[in-house]
Amino acid sequence: MVYGKRSGTPVQSGLLIAGMLTLLLSSVALAQFTGFGKNKVQYSDFNWRILSGEHIDLYYYPEEEEIAYLALKEAEEAYKQLSFDFNHHVFRRVPLIIYSAHQYFQQTNTIESFIPEGVGGFTEFMKGRVVLPFNGSFEDFRHVLWHEMVHVFQISKSNQNYRTRPRGQKARMPLWWTEGLAEYLSTEWDTRGDMHVRDLVLNERVPPLEMMDMLAGGGLIYKLGQSVHMMLGERFGDEQLVRMYENI
Repeated sequence: MVYGKRSGTPVQSGLLIAGMLTLLLSSVALAQFTGFGKNKVQYSDFNWRILSGEHIDLYYYPEEEEIAYLALKEAEEAYKQLSFDFNHHVFRRVPLIIYSAHQYFQQTNTIESFIPEGVGGFTEFMKGRVVLPFNGSFEDFRHVLWHEMVHVFQISKSNQNYRTRPRGQKARMPLWWTEGLAEYLSTEWDTRGDMHVRDLVLNERVPPLEMMDMLAGGGLIYKLGQSVHMMLGERFGDEQLVRMYENI
């Protein structure tokens, strides 16, 4: 079953910040920034194995073999759908690293900075690695996986456009755009989104678009960004959202 904005389930509050560190965690994060005695400790040793699909290389350890096969199948489904949505192929294999619990996910050395409790997954910017834990709910896991795969295509599409039409520096989409589009293509709108957005509207606290990233410190940016994409998609068609990357 394809899971995306075509057939979603309600988003859990903890997942609203999944992917928030897509650009931040990869650029910050040397050990000295965390202060003396704050180095990331790895308590567990993992016997890593690889499952290779048509486009995905999935890294897992034996204790999560069952979820690994399901994750690879879902990741390949996401790749095929998003390749169509973005009119784009990622021209290198996508590394997907999964952990069987959040406490193991927090020990990952794919990034050096610390991962807060609420982060449900991230896409590392430099090498395009997708990293996420399994929290016991496959529906939650599947939502985060689709969300992060959208980031993979956003990064790849932007890089291809930059190589085709080089300029002084790469254009950067605001966070409300990148996270809002990732939500729009990974889940349906739900009552939680209604609650957040209506609260902002009724209390006259909705910022203008150019200031919307001021809400980046919480999950609001996800649902606000998703609501803007819903409006743009209804008014202009989803294909215009992708053309933004081709004509930026």
